Amino acid sequence: MKVKIPAGFTQFTATTVILTRIGNYLTQAWDDPSRHSRDIDVWYKIEPEGLSINDNGIMLNANITTAGDPGPGVCAVDGPSSRNASRAAWKLNPYAHFKIKSRTTDSSGPDRVGTCKIGPYIEVGGYLNGKRLKDEDVKNFCKEPEVMCDTSPRYRTHYGGCILGKGNRFITYYEKSVKHGEVAGHIKSAFANTNKVIPGDFLEYIVSGVRGRGAPLHRIWDEDNNPLYAENTREKDRACALITRPAGYQCDEHPFASAYEGAGRDYAGKLTANISYKYVSQPHNGSAGTSLRWFYQRYRLLEEDPFWVLISPGAEPTS
Repeated sequence: MKVKIPAGFTQFTATTVILTRIGNYLTQAWDDPSRHSRDIDVWYKIEPEGLSINDNGIMLNANITTAGDPGPGVCAVDGPSSRNASRAAWKLNPYAHFKIKSRTTDSSGPDRVGTCKIGPYIEVGGYLNGKRLKDEDVKNFCKEPEVMCDTSPRYRTHYGGCILGKGNRFITYYEKSVKHGEVAGHIKSAFANTNKVIPGDFLEYIVSGVRGRGAPLHRIWDEDNNPLYAENTREKDRACALITRPAGYQCDEHPFASAYEGAGRDYAGKLTANISYKYVSQPHNGSAGTSLRWFYQRYRLLEEDPFWVLISPGAEPTS
């Protein structure tokens, strides 16, 4: 995000980047095994603009504040929390790097969840024409971003990680994919069925908001001892038994059995006709299921978390 302060004695552009991570089975960060899966990095880039009569006297102090829930340990600055330098120094080196640790031991619940609120801001001060300038704070965000971290024991392949809490999470399936194109086609036709109102369509959500087909799906734990998941799979088996099964094909359902809305369940808990079943080839069904499991782990979908599905008309990227 870039913020430009009003015209005055100094002008600068400030860019803030927040990097979150996911872990491997050892809670090491995938991008850097020397870092923990719940380590967060914040970078500033401050670029003074225009001419100043006192580049060495006008100071720009990049700061970071944090607040953690359920406690400060889930959002603790690891090292310096500010860089105070003159305009001239920022021109030579425009970057500041801050590290934050989100400790699993200070998190709550069986999934070890913690919320980290990050507040970056910049103080402008120093001297101009021999007179001390009054400090002026410039917030980098209108609303401080929240990062959600967890170390859920259900996600042992990606053990621990953090995501920006306000982001909309959606999985993309590609119609021309040689791996899961049949499943993408099935989901697209389910969304387009005018006799049903199947939620989870991310494109519809963008157009219409959280209504009807644009409403989100919600993650449930896909374990046999979860009565919701067990009911979803029973309904799938019952419905699929009524459809002719070609050799080498598996029954695909949408919404997924691992979503609360599986089996057409509405928000009152009633099973409805708002679900679609279709036989697709085993490789496509298996690939789509694998992608869904990776999506859940990488994007830290915990129970009741909302998500959507995006159907792309092309093929999946090769890199």
